[in-house]
Amino acid sequence: MITAVIRDLKKFKRDVDKEKRDIYKNLKNAVKVECFSKKELLQKEIEAGTPGGVPLTPITEIWRLCRKRKGKDPEAPPLSMLSKVIRYKVKQTPETIHFKFGFGMPSVSNSWKRIVRVHQKGGVVQSQMQEGKRFFVLGRNPKFKIAKRLKTWNLPSRAIIEPFIKKYQHQMIKNIQRNFDRKSRGEWIS
Repeated sequence: MITAVIRDLKKFKRDVDKEKRDIYKNLKNAVKVECFSKKELLQKEIEAGTPGGVPLTPITEIWRLCRKRKGKDPEAPPLSMLSKVIRYKVKQTPETIHFKFGFGMPSVSNSWKRIVRVHQKGGVVQSQMQEGKRFFVLGRNPKFKIAKRLKTWNLPSRAIIEPFIKKYQHQMIKNIQRNFDRKSRGEWIS
């Protein structure tokens, strides 16, 4: 039989608590680093028009015409401007670490959230364009004579976040584990 005596139990408990805090901090840092790298990757893929390797539905002729009139590239990938509003948030509770990834963060305006929701859901959307502007945009082009009275748009459903998460989920978990191990050894992770 072995008998052990632990002296200065308070110091031992403090050391164990500090070790536990360090573990949570290292894990949180590993998650933050991975979320940041995947956020940048998703931004690049959205700008290219293929989040998660799945090409987005092409933009309509009317959208190309509107972009051309504004002096922008009419052949730009659809929804490439959404890459600017991707966010991530890592939150730590005493028992868990949660992270959110995508467009639904508080720092994203409600109008951007609405745009993303409409594009992901698809369906028939009411036009917000006034009659005079609709005539200005659509009326001069002979292709769009029928579209002068257009008040609704049939918008295709475009999955943006889901294909990306599906493609990179296992890689994210492996990278978080690897970054946690490196951080626990005292290495710099980036």
